[in-house]
Amino acid sequence: MANFLKKNTIFQGTLWGDILTKQLIKDLKEGERVRSFFSIKYKHIPKEYSKGYMFTLGLADKSGEIELTFFGDENLQKVTELYEQLKEDNIIFVEGIANSY
Repeated sequence: MANFLKKNTIFQGTLWGDILTKQLIKDLKEGERVRSFFSIKYKHIPKEYSKGYMFTLGLADKSGEIELTFFGDENLQKVTELYEQLKEDNIIFVEGIANSY
């Protein structure tokens, strides 16, 4: 049994089972809501953008790979702390909207 913390809520269940239906990267469509688990394959260091700091993660599952861009605020220390907690091969829960740039 695994526990996952997301927005002050603890989800209990098996990694790929009880929480939600697994969304595969190959099936994601632009504009679709994403709520699933993915493995971190690589990460790029935080850099500045117009509203603060951002970084990119390469995510993967059994169907393929995709990039996730995290847009943080102007607090570089806070963005860097989050970035440093994320390690290659970690499994993370992602919630957002699929878009292309």
